Amino acid sequence: MAVQVTLFPNRGLALAVTVHHSACDGSSSTRFVSSWACRASGREKEAPTPPSFDRSSVPNPNDAYSKFFSSLAAAAQNIGPMMVQFAPPDAVIGTVTLTADDLRKLKEMVSSKMNNSAFHCSNIVATYAYAWVSLVKARGHNEDTTLHVMFPGNCRERIQPPLPAEYFGNCIIGSFVHAKAVDLTGEDGVAAAARLIGEAIEQFKEDPLKDADKWPEKYRAIALQRPLRVAGSPGFKVYDVDFGWGRPVKVDMPSITWAGAISVSESRDESGGVEIGLVAPKTEMDEFQTHFSNGLKLLQ
Repeated sequence: MAVQVTLFPNRGLALAVTVHHSACDGSSSTRFVSSWACRASGREKEAPTPPSFDRSSVPNPNDAYSKFFSSLAAAAQNIGPMMVQFAPPDAVIGTVTLTADDLRKLKEMVSSKMNNSAFHCSNIVATYAYAWVSLVKARGHNEDTTLHVMFPGNCRERIQPPLPAEYFGNCIIGSFVHAKAVDLTGEDGVAAAARLIGEAIEQFKEDPLKDADKWPEKYRAIALQRPLRVAGSPGFKVYDVDFGWGRPVKVDMPSITWAGAISVSESRDESGGVEIGLVAPKTEMDEFQTHFSNGLKLLQ
């Protein structure tokens, strides 16, 4: 872990924290920062439950851990460059927001186009689907191109026996969704993306460790395709982190500048809303924001 504080006299400060993923996942690192903030501001009683380091109950089907670790360690030199996508020199970082009302309308639109009445379009499904489609439109892919999105799933409460929320370490998997560009850029593109993402989430819920011993092979294959990856979660409540100076003015995830990812978090100013962070060349960012905004206007 590394910490850097930049002071802007008479204006405020920026607190930067980086944690290597070999130590823990976003859930653990966010709980750590929240606990730190509570204790630093004299609010010990509000601090999260102390972390659990008990690994004894973590399942390891088909010796998946050893296979996963040895495979990634052996291929690190080849996989590493594939998974790291450095931003071009003219890249800019931007944030867009889906309000609670935007999400409601998106979910209603998606549900209206589904033949399956049991399909549940959650806020996170709507967020991933809409951001993905807006980005695909901005990039102007060939219609026959197969596109991929990868998003994390927290296994703590899904595995058997469940792990406590305060379990400290890595307990996530990546869910993959694939679609043709033509299916995402059509009139029902958001609904198509939402269906695929929703199905992947349901499969994760049913058996988060299914085919865990085959993950390394799957990761390597997808890495070659430069998938769009999602980082963060609205459930982390990053805007509730208070060191005694009040809520943060802005929370960014700088790692998306080199990881080829988008970030998601709860909205600071809109209850029930979601913030989406993106890094892209200026022209692509303008296109993304145009499609993002125009699509929401059509929901009015």
